[in-house]
This record gives sequence, C-alpha cells and structure tokens, in this order.
Amino acid sequence: MSAEPNVQSRMCNGLTRLSVSKECAMNPCDAKYRWSVGPWSQCSTSCGPGYRRRRVRCLDRDGRRVSRDLCDQSPDRPKRRESCFLRNCLPGDCAELKAYYMQENSVDGNYTVLVAGFRITVYCHLMNETLPKTYINLNSETNFAEIYGKRLLYPFTCPHNGQRNDTCMCTDDGSASAGFSSFSKVRVDLHNMKINIHDHTFATTSHGEEVAFATAGDCYSAVDCPQGQFGIDLRGTGLRVMDDLRWVDQGHRTSSRIERSDNNARIFGRCGGYCGQCSPDKFKGLVIEIDHKQNPSIGVG
Repeated sequence: MSAEPNVQSRMCNGLTRLSVSKECAMNPCDAKYRWSVGPWSQCSTSCGPGYRRRRVRCLDRDGRRVSRDLCDQSPDRPKRRESCFLRNCLPGDCAELKAYYMQENSVDGNYTVLVAGFRITVYCHLMNETLPKTYINLNSETNFAEIYGKRLLYPFTCPHNGQRNDTCMCTDDGSASAGFSSFSKVRVDLHNMKINIHDHTFATTSHGEEVAFATAGDCYSAVDCPQGQFGIDLRGTGLRVMDDLRWVDQGHRTSSRIERSDNNARIFGRCGGYCGQCSPDKFKGLVIEIDHKQNPSIGVG
C-alpha cells in the first residue's frame, strides 16, 4: 500500500494532535534489576484507532529474566500496550476511495470523505478508471459564470445606473468569448484544497462559449460599468472560499465588484471593461477550506 500524501497541517485541525516528544526515564546505572523492552508490534488495525504491543521483561544485571516484581513498579515503567492510528478509515478523496476500498465494481456517485478531520460529501466520477476525479455538488442556479456579449454604441457611458438592461443601445458584437455556463458540480483537489475552474464536465453552457467557473467579463463599456457576472454558492457543501483570495482584473479599462456573504460560502461578482474580465488569482487558485459555520460533522472513522 502506497504512502499517503503529505498535506498542510491545517488539514488535520479536526483531529487530536499527537505529541512529537515525551520524557523518558532510564534505569539507574547501578540498578540491580531493570526493565528490558522489545520492538513494538504492528498496529492491530490498518485504519482507524487500534493498539500495538511489545514484550516487556524484568532482567538482572547479568541479563537474566527474573520476576517482574523485582523491577520498578512506578507508573513510569514501560508499557506493554499503547494505542496507534495509521490512517483514517474514511478516504481523503475519490482516488483514495478507489485505491483502498473499491478495487472492482466501482460506481460513480456520492460518497463521504474526510477533509481536515471533517466529513464532506463528494461526487466521485470515473470510478472505473485508475484515477477517478472528485467533485462537489452545487446548485446550478447559483453557481454560474458569464462573459456578457453586448457592447454599448456609446462606450463612455453607463446607462440605467449600471444595472443590466438587455434593451440597451448596444450591439451584439462584444467579446468573442461571450457565453454563459452554469455548474451543477465542480472538480476539487482536496489535498491542495482548490477548485478546478476550467473543468466543465458537469457544466451546461446555455449560449456562446464555455466560461470558467468564478470568472466574469464583458466588452460593454469603457467606464466603470461592469455587466459580466459570476456566482459561487458553496452552502451545503461544508466548504467556503478562503478570506484572502482575491480576483484579478485583466484587459482594458477594467472594473469589478466582488460581494461576499455567508462566511465566504457565497460570492457574487460583476466584472467587465472594454474589454475586460476578472478571475481568481491564477498563482494562488480558487482556494477553499472547511466552513465551520456550516457545522460539518467531525469524523475519524
């Protein structure tokens, strides 16, 4: 069985932190009798809480085994048994689920995984392949991305106080990448805690070109009047967008409005320019974390 990947320490916040060191007491050098310990056995379970044992003997100065009563009986004497925990029984993503538990007859569907010590429901896709992909389920009505397709005839204006009005004095020859995509699922990397904004496996593009998740833009106006919109709604997933994540404007005469609510589980963006768009910082990515205000279940099993 391959080793589990290393992740950031914050991913284990929901678990009991293990000690990295502890005090030990050696036998006095002139002791007539001393404890001798053997190596620890393997953990009694391959996942979840278990125990391990070792041989503990009482020896005299010559190394002969004698009655245990002759050795120090204080609480600090060596233990013959202790608890152990190799890994969680719940997988960390769909690839681990397939590798550990479902070698054959794997089916796509919703499964429970462990993220930072909390139980999260994900959708596993391509479970019959070697490396299945992990998605989270979303409401397609509130998770969308748009590059607005209209362009004002008088670009240095902002009619209707900047509100959307499809009967504007506009042409339809705006951005060549204009389109509208809605997402019922988005792909996630639960080891690096990022959403893949370019995966459209479970996206529907109602018109125009596919638009990346969490992205919006337009070629509508040369003043501060953005019309392209995006929506992120992670309510019900147990996840939220990181507080310090920022959206970056790209293009000419760009402007944007980013509104955050529900502890960053909901984000609405309005972006545009002449032409311009916004998207999550490409060097950081769309980073997510556990949303404790959604009260996700703690679980180590």
